[in-house]
Amino acid sequence: MLASSTGEEQQAARVFRVGEFELREESGELLRGSVRLRLPEQSIQVLLALLESPGSLVSREQLRKRLWPDGTYVDFDHSLNAAVKRLRAALEDDAESPRYVETLPRRGYRLIAQVTAADDDAGAETAEASRQAGDAPALPAPPTPARPGRPPISWRAVSVVLLLVVIVAAGIATRALRHRFQRTSAGSVGASSTGNVLRTPGGEAYELYLRSLAYKLEPPANGQAIKLLERSTGLDPGLVRSWYELARRYHFEYTMAGGGQGYLQQAFVANRRALELDPDYSPASAQQITLDTEAGRLGTAYRSALAMTRANPRDGNAHFALSYVLRYGGMYEEAGKECDAALKLDPSNPLYRSCALVFILLNGPERAAVYMDLDPLSTYARFRRLDVAMAANDRTAALEIARSIRLEPNDFAEARMVEAVLTAAPRSTVLEWSRASEAIYDRVNLSEGYYASARYQAWAGQTEPALRLLRRAIANNHCSYPAMETDPLLATVRRLPQYAELRRAGMACRDRFRAEMQQAK
Repeated sequence: MLASSTGEEQQAARVFRVGEFELREESGELLRGSVRLRLPEQSIQVLLALLESPGSLVSREQLRKRLWPDGTYVDFDHSLNAAVKRLRAALEDDAESPRYVETLPRRGYRLIAQVTAADDDAGAETAEASRQAGDAPALPAPPTPARPGRPPISWRAVSVVLLLVVIVAAGIATRALRHRFQRTSAGSVGASSTGNVLRTPGGEAYELYLRSLAYKLEPPANGQAIKLLERSTGLDPGLVRSWYELARRYHFEYTMAGGGQGYLQQAFVANRRALELDPDYSPASAQQITLDTEAGRLGTAYRSALAMTRANPRDGNAHFALSYVLRYGGMYEEAGKECDAALKLDPSNPLYRSCALVFILLNGPERAAVYMDLDPLSTYARFRRLDVAMAANDRTAALEIARSIRLEPNDFAEARMVEAVLTAAPRSTVLEWSRASEAIYDRVNLSEGYYASARYQAWAGQTEPALRLLRRAIANNHCSYPAMETDPLLATVRRLPQYAELRRAGMACRDRFRAEMQQAK
């Protein structure tokens, strides 16, 4: 750690060098030579914490306190993992064979590369110049005399007093921790409603939970994570976070992997189990709101989300959940504000990526890109980038993105349909992928999925499937209005006589939701 000799201003101007990288603390910039690397603030803070203690363990709890002050409710595990992942990507580091950041399982991280500071380099150069000039070595400063009439300080007495203070403080902390975790069984995870306070238990169940976090939210990796979490909950049924993470993974298998209604039911069961173990666990409460929203229970979901945000306005999970139900109810401006509130509290959380769709429908592609960058390599983010390219009629970019959305053996039918149109494939090929895309939703009753797929069908000229999907979206309480009025991908549908009926249905859906909002307030 770089020592300061001129007070707080000098401390604020620290510059660290590690390998070919340089971190300027004052400006929060990470440089590689003269090139400034894009890195979120939380990743910068993780790197700074590691640079301040090179070679030493920086625990996950230390990073939590540094990144999220007390009273801020976040999904700590996913946000920290995302911040470290972005840091490693910027450093071109490999978690399996690290050159910079080493993971200490269940504990935290350690910087294993040599660190220098710009001031240290300058000091060394000055000392070398003085030596070569033949300067005499500096004499030690004379001791400062004690003030008249005051006995000298007894450092032994001071040490005894400090030791007593530490013992008393430890006793108070121990009692506080015992009270906090009294509801949690031995060996289980103790989590407060912040969602980011985690006692580190031992045992294979917790180890399986941590291992599951390393798997991408993509098939087939998501299925492997599910297997680990099912083993974890089987070994220790009291691990709240394992149940929540299992619910989240089941839900993704339902929404993105086309796994069918069975996975949705399993998500409900696993999330209810998490809430039974800790009714105040914020991520599980937010997940329940998401599930209720997708089931069409907008009033119930809105009341729950509103209660969460009122209970703690610094709960990022609550703001995201509220944004989710608002966008289903057609309140896109309000949903965007809640997305931004969540992001301000937790700017590395990859779960907030779906807010990108809100800003795309608000015709704000620049703002949408901020949310895509939370999980930039995911299939979801690629689809949203495809939305932007198609809306801008950038056919070259759209084709490149569509071709990148591939995952064998299960392909993404919407991407293949777009690719077929852009490459002037035979009409029969476009029709084949159109039918395959619509057929997915016979297994997955996901109302926002209906709307998103309708946009691609309409753009590809498949207006009949687009009308059917829009009708199903609105019937399942994804109001779709007023987005459907201005969405450039739905231009072909708006010219059809059937559109007037859909527009009235969407307006009625939003009016019902507005009435429920008023009752909740």
